[in-house]
Amino acid sequence: MIPKDGEMIGNSPRFRPMKSRGFSTRLFLYRGLLLAGAVSGVLLFAALQPTPPPPLCRVSPQHAETPRGNAGCLIRLDGRMLMVRDRRSGKLGFPAGMGHPGEAAQCTAHRETWEEAGIDAEVGRLIRVFENGFRLYACLPADPSIRPGVEVGVPEWAWAEVSAIDWIDPESVFAEDWRYPEQWQIVLEKFRELGGDVQKSTRHSL
Repeated sequence: MIPKDGEMIGNSPRFRPMKSRGFSTRLFLYRGLLLAGAVSGVLLFAALQPTPPPPLCRVSPQHAETPRGNAGCLIRLDGRMLMVRDRRSGKLGFPAGMGHPGEAAQCTAHRETWEEAGIDAEVGRLIRVFENGFRLYACLPADPSIRPGVEVGVPEWAWAEVSAIDWIDPESVFAEDWRYPEQWQIVLEKFRELGGDVQKSTRHSL
């Protein structure tokens, strides 16, 4: 007769070991569900956080223009670019997004930089219009203390969309790391152009 788990074998004080595989599997699944629930809770919390109104749109007076459309900011300081990491794809990009009705493209770039990175930026000259009409502008933080070496935390209202914000050397980034890999070479070229006439303050000319 085959003794059951934990049953004494004859007069022997030895017991057959309890089978723990099923228990371990259930515990693993339970912990996984708890983790998934916690992540979902954080994302739900982020989705429910209202985005505060952006600061007044800042545009460099000598480069102000009226076109509308989707737009974003390329922010270069000290040889680094401010990049945001998309939570869904894990890819890198600059703060950018869709324009609102009646909104100038430069103000779209300003608003999206605020919504995704919590940075009040000054929007400067147009540096590229992509084939899809997207307009890319040279921008700088209005607050000079925001620069490489200073951590930029993801604002609570952006958690559902952005997983990280960092100052990154684009020369270390590959096209497949970029959210739109077909645009990466152009972005890299524009980044290099912005660094061609860096002032002593390390703030490029808008």
